[in-house]
Amino acid sequence: MAESCHEGLDHGIRSVRRVVKRFGGTLTVRSMSPRFETDHYRTPAGALVGLRVHTDACVTAFVQKSNYGVSTNGPYLESGCFEPPYGH
Repeated sequence: MAESCHEGLDHGIRSVRRVVKRFGGTLTVRSMSPRFETDHYRTPAGALVGLRVHTDACVTAFVQKSNYGVSTNGPYLESGCFEPPYGH
């Protein structure tokens, strides 16, 4: 079952990359940011997705097993579509 989930995710990523290539833009996928819990940092399972669709527009998202979220914003000078780390 896990393999079919990964195959579906791989297919989805390939499909998105084809659309991005056709219409232009830059797609970035990376791991979730580490979070401090009790006495150590932990990186939650999931992915962050940033799609730069124009020089002044981004679509960002996070995907986890339990939930997801999507938003639009402009790019950040230092980090592209992703918000810079807290306290930077």
